[in-house]
Amino acid sequence: MKRKLLLLVCTLFMMGALLPARAGNAAEGWLLTVNASDNTIPDSFKQTEKGRFGIALTNSGTAAFAGYLAWLLLDPETDELVYTDNDFAYMDGAPIQPGEEAILAMPYEMINVPAGTYKLSICAVELEGPVGDQHITAYTPLPMTDGTTGKTVQVVETPRPKVHFVERAVRFTAKLPGNENVPVLWWGNRYIIIAELSVTGGDFAGNLSAVLLKPDETGDGYVIQHRSDPSLLSLNEGETGECHFSGSIDATLQPGMYMFAFVDKNDQFILSENGKPIQVSVGYPLSIGSNSQLPTTIKQNEDGTLVLAVNSHCNEDITNAQLYMAFADGQKGKFRLMGSKDFSVQAQGSMQMNIPYNIGDFPAGQAEMLIGYLVDGEFFIVPIEPSLIPAHPVTVEANEGPKMSYIAAESTLPTQVTQHSGFTAEVVLRNEGAPFDRDVHLGFVNNAGEVVYAGTATSVTLQRDETKTVTLSGTMDMELTQPRPVAYFVRILYSDNSGWKTIAPDDGLMDDVLIVLPDPATNAVLSWLTADTQLPDAFVIGQSHTLSLPVANTGKADYTGEVGIILTQDGTSYPASTRLGETTFAAESTTTLTGMLTLPADMEPGTYRMRIVVQTEGGDRFFIPTEDLLYDVPVTVTKPATGLSGTQARTVLYPNPATDHVTVASGEGIVQVCAYTVTGALMARETADGATQCTLRTDAWPQGVYVLEITTPQGVHTQRLVKE
Repeated sequence: MKRKLLLLVCTLFMMGALLPARAGNAAEGWLLTVNASDNTIPDSFKQTEKGRFGIALTNSGTAAFAGYLAWLLLDPETDELVYTDNDFAYMDGAPIQPGEEAILAMPYEMINVPAGTYKLSICAVELEGPVGDQHITAYTPLPMTDGTTGKTVQVVETPRPKVHFVERAVRFTAKLPGNENVPVLWWGNRYIIIAELSVTGGDFAGNLSAVLLKPDETGDGYVIQHRSDPSLLSLNEGETGECHFSGSIDATLQPGMYMFAFVDKNDQFILSENGKPIQVSVGYPLSIGSNSQLPTTIKQNEDGTLVLAVNSHCNEDITNAQLYMAFADGQKGKFRLMGSKDFSVQAQGSMQMNIPYNIGDFPAGQAEMLIGYLVDGEFFIVPIEPSLIPAHPVTVEANEGPKMSYIAAESTLPTQVTQHSGFTAEVVLRNEGAPFDRDVHLGFVNNAGEVVYAGTATSVTLQRDETKTVTLSGTMDMELTQPRPVAYFVRILYSDNSGWKTIAPDDGLMDDVLIVLPDPATNAVLSWLTADTQLPDAFVIGQSHTLSLPVANTGKADYTGEVGIILTQDGTSYPASTRLGETTFAAESTTTLTGMLTLPADMEPGTYRMRIVVQTEGGDRFFIPTEDLLYDVPVTVTKPATGLSGTQARTVLYPNPATDHVTVASGEGIVQVCAYTVTGALMARETADGATQCTLRTDAWPQGVYVLEITTPQGVHTQRLVKE
């Protein structure tokens, strides 16, 4: 009878060696010898091999042997134990009597044994304890008739079939708008992934899982964050087959960007044909119910209303959120925001909301209606039930009327204006439709899509296919209640019976941002000085960091508030904040605040946004920008060092200032480069797959200051870029 025993750590394993060889057990009277010439121990074994080999034994003692026999692989030089599979032979049913010879079949499994030369020793196993709970107290090596205590054997490598997936053939339910190379998995929803996989180097059969990955602490490997249900794959050498993977993204996985690959049952990575994982976005936990009213045709320049049933698949309430409607042009890979509305929805709840819209002069033809959720400048698509499609197809019908646009490359819109001061814009307007004769304004729109200010009216008349340069002006007479700049979207507006209409740029993008500065003659104007600030760009969990924060008030009014520093990630503030105390910022002065910041031990490493916060006695709370009008700056949170050595290579930008392009160079190798505006809006994202250089086109960017967030295998670096 053969029995599996639980192999517990004993003194022999802790010592890493066997007891000195002895011929048997004098106390029990049995003396076993392995007949070297008669046994059938193989000279070599294959990795992953299972089987049995025969051993010939002679008992020259005075008592029968009725115990367990084991085989062990030993280091041939030191006799230290290397491997045993703990699958023993048991002699209870047929003990070896004194003077008797016996042939015994010994089971073995060479699973995960490194290739090499070993000494295979046959041992008697000495146990103590009741049946089912025995502890191994010793292995007694049995001598061989040739005078040795084991046989020299080889473990040879067994070539394993290599499986990889065809990257372009992996099919997801959705992809990010404007970037068809980045698939999306919906957080809180069931997903299905269909992939084509091929095998070389032998036949393959086994279970695989799709996984989402994040880089590990070293940056050289990955940590599995999520895995799908297993799926069986069976392929012959050289074949390509289709495999289906399914699963659900639950609330333990934070939305954001991940890497995607497959793993086998041993968690060995199965990558694409180029040997790398691919990038995947995890979206937000909302869906649009099938009882929503979504049109199939829409006319240009006509007002409409979407009736949406919004379903939450999140275990927490979603509050102070904004849902957006956008239109996508699949051929150009661009999308245009058309309307939005604030909303809140309870955990696992539903709500109905109406979003008014006007698609303006969006090109006639086939298009896609996207319902999105905007978070930290990232636009995540909300899928539409019942099949969780990412977009609703519509037909845009031509509507004869004025078709106004402005030539973005030839127009100059303001990017910054001070309260109570005047502003102008030179705009090149084009009409490709019926005659246009209306007053045009340069206006400002808030995040909710509401027109909060419209400048001086300028009468504009344009015939069909006519282009004209006009000057739009106004005076910023809005009142600001806080001593900080306020960001708006700058728009070219005209009105009709249904309200304000927007004249969109010819490139289809409406992301021009205007910064309104408080009037320094009547207000306090606060900013923190990065050049003189001692705030680290990298924090270590569990360590204390000294903070020195100069805050300048360039206005002529005093301001009092409580200042603190917070780290945020995915829109959530983390308990890594510190108070620097309540302070009165005197007019036209600089106040330096100091304090200590200690990150809690349970904080997760990653990239965060560091923000300086002011809260007044009345409860007003706002972020102080930098002197370059950045509301937050990226910082890296890491775990304490684990003994890794090496110096980081310097990361540089050139040219800086830039005109039409900028090149990022790093000896560490570049994973990704993201460019952000001063308000935190994403301008560009480029992946470099470990290259030492990455180039971004900047010719379409407005003049100003940008922040480049450069991800390398060693961490995240930030650099400032000036666009001329």
